[in-house]
Amino acid sequence: MTIAERELHRKPRVAVVVSHPIQHFCPQYASIAATGLCDFKVFFASCLGITPYHDAGFGKTIAWKQLYLDQFTHEFLTSKSVPVEKDFNVGLVVDALNAYQPNVVIGYGYGHAFQRAAKKWTAEKEDALYYYISDSEVHYPESRIKRSIKALFLRQYFKRVDRVLTVGNANEFYYERHGIDAKRMTRMNFPIDIATLSSAWLRREELRSEERSRLQFSGDDFVLAIVGKLTSLKRQFDAIKAVSQARTARAVRLLVLGSGPDEAQLRGLASRLNASGVVFAGFVLPENLPTFYASADAYVHCSDYDHHSLAISEAIYMGLPVILSNTCGSYGPHDDVRPGSNGYVYPTGDVAELTRLIELLASDRGRLDRFSRSSREYAVEAQKRAHGLFLEEALLADELL
Repeated sequence: MTIAERELHRKPRVAVVVSHPIQHFCPQYASIAATGLCDFKVFFASCLGITPYHDAGFGKTIAWKQLYLDQFTHEFLTSKSVPVEKDFNVGLVVDALNAYQPNVVIGYGYGHAFQRAAKKWTAEKEDALYYYISDSEVHYPESRIKRSIKALFLRQYFKRVDRVLTVGNANEFYYERHGIDAKRMTRMNFPIDIATLSSAWLRREELRSEERSRLQFSGDDFVLAIVGKLTSLKRQFDAIKAVSQARTARAVRLLVLGSGPDEAQLRGLASRLNASGVVFAGFVLPENLPTFYASADAYVHCSDYDHHSLAISEAIYMGLPVILSNTCGSYGPHDDVRPGSNGYVYPTGDVAELTRLIELLASDRGRLDRFSRSSREYAVEAQKRAHGLFLEEALLADELL
């Protein structure tokens, strides 16, 4: 093979620059590495997540498992096991990129100085592109002044971004608002740990029976799940109120998965409302969540805002319909929650409407089955994109393949 032919067949070199090993992104990195599509390397700014650490929000010491670090090439830029703060030496990122010489750098947001340094590095190279990921969206209301100030900054910032890897409709509308056209967008979707969830999917009937027996739920009960830190922002109290008010032929149950500062208040509310169907499961490790999804009939998400909920992406992969508050970013005509197709969206804080939608799903088994199939079908295709197809499309669009 001649030098020209070797150059023609050379794989593109792709670098990911990220703060630390993140539990749901690492499976994506492993999937990309397995495709052999490109030379692929992840640069972690810190070791946070590798060793146990205290999460103040959950009130728990956390140690993430299933990070798949043995399945993709990576480098830790520091040995710190703490969040990356402003005093992080951005020169470490620049040195790493100089040594690796990627054709594409993938970064997350603009909040950290090291991400801005990675973007600047690509801007100074003739043959390097910068791909950008964020979960920003348009559903959560902002003041006109704040939106205008942000727009001035972002329109300039995004001029030097070659491609955005989008995660949903509301995320895409956000980029459109700030001057990025469709040609610079590639749908990625947020990844989940499909190996763990696929294993649970194959055993879902067995898991459903075992978990319902353990929780003392009957096979006919209509079970809702809600996942997240127990804080006022997540509005679990709306779900508890709705379940206490729901009137259907089937008993309505609520699985509250998570821990946090509002747990005592939420338990007190359930007791005052005589909501005997509310079960507090406490903090659940990510690898154990699929069992709870298998035991549920639907998922409910009541938050004041969540840009694009990981739990919703997991729940639909397990075939759950979703009832979602309208100030969250996970819904749209082609997104995790497609109103009328696999779930419903209701005005945040409207407990009466939330109650009505719960009753509607609990009372119509045919609708519930259709929504369940729709969730699963969409999620499988979405995760194919998240675990490699998106990158192939992006590299082809930029003539790197």
